[in-house]
Amino acid sequence: TQMDADGRYPKIFAVGAEAARRAVSRMLTVAPVDVLWIPGNHDTHASYHLCRELEIDFKNNEAVNVDCGPASRKYFRYGQNLLGFTHGDKEKPDRLPNLMAAERRDWSETSSRDWYIGHLHNRKAWVSKPVETFEGSTVRVIKALTGTDAWHFQQGYIDDKQAAEVFFYEKSGGYAGHAVARART
Repeated sequence: TQMDADGRYPKIFAVGAEAARRAVSRMLTVAPVDVLWIPGNHDTHASYHLCRELEIDFKNNEAVNVDCGPASRKYFRYGQNLLGFTHGDKEKPDRLPNLMAAERRDWSETSSRDWYIGHLHNRKAWVSKPVETFEGSTVRVIKALTGTDAWHFQQGYIDDKQAAEVFFYEKSGGYAGHAVARART
């Protein structure tokens, strides 16, 4: 999907790559880092190249794992938590819990199962109802750092505040809360 860009691609990519490198380096001061490439509908090629650049930059660092694999849905296991990630433009949110159960053999070994999607660029949450022998999954739409481009302005999507969200999990206790960092205006 065509997007507005306020600058030349090589410069935009170089600045984005440096920001991603710095972010990974800062996170490394706290814990090991896993980078998952989740292809989006606006940046499939650019985000893939950014992921590959991070993979090359950190290839000798055992504390950094970069997954640039082609799957549009990726999973991360942290203790009793199974986290799913997808852009959200292809799958319907209410189908994600069953997809997770079908795609991950270790689903039954976990007690907390959450999905993170970003396509809608606004904060929402769907909760699937528990069905007999398994607990439900929460599907969260995370906020975006993107600004208002011409298309979003024309569609009237002008009120959403830019932000990044960080979600905290306990290894055996599941979701433990989150923090929001708003973009400077």
